Amino acid sequence: MAVPELRVFPSILSAKFENLGTQVQEAEAAGCSGIHVDVMDGQFVPPITFGAPVVRAVRASTTLLIDVHMMAVDPKKHFEELAQAGANSITVHFEALTDVFDDLKQLEDLGLRKSVAIRPSTEAHSLYPFLERLDQVLIMSVEPGYGGQKFIPQTIGKIEGIRREIAKQGLNIEIQVDGGINVDTIADVAKAGIDIAVVGSALFNDSFGVEEGLKALMQALERNRD
Repeated sequence: MAVPELRVFPSILSAKFENLGTQVQEAEAAGCSGIHVDVMDGQFVPPITFGAPVVRAVRASTTLLIDVHMMAVDPKKHFEELAQAGANSITVHFEALTDVFDDLKQLEDLGLRKSVAIRPSTEAHSLYPFLERLDQVLIMSVEPGYGGQKFIPQTIGKIEGIRREIAKQGLNIEIQVDGGINVDTIADVAKAGIDIAVVGSALFNDSFGVEEGLKALMQALERNRD
């Protein structure tokens, strides 16, 4: 399969918080397509991270799409404040949903893109019954909660399976992958059929800037085109 065009969303979990606005602006100037913000409640996953104030600060620094990834046991109680803070898209975890259709309806009513994520241990077919209600699927290629983890190779088969099911149902849904994406893995996930790569430490790095990191990722893609 040829490597398609894909978009890169930097994950600010790997950014330097004291320079967040500057690094977000660098990402936009470099050609990134959106900003990925991880919101963790300390219960669904151990860490506690950003909330609406950080989303608001990111919105003040960029016009790019803000993609919020919620790792929370009760995500819907935060939907409205995140929307008001400037989020454009919210991803909720399949494993945390109590009423999938109600939660997705709330996102839709707020004018947000609707996205559902699955952990590495969750089977892809769990998403199939409600794919038609989604704008995006997020496939975790590491265990959620921490940056800098190694890519789980079995993710490739999961991406391919979901891409086939989307085609089978005749849908127009984007696939996003998050975790361990770098110059060694980006071509493989692109060939498997993703639309968006969430990238952390391969972009926000003490050794190089966002522009250089993005250039290296694009070069890795070019080297692997059929």
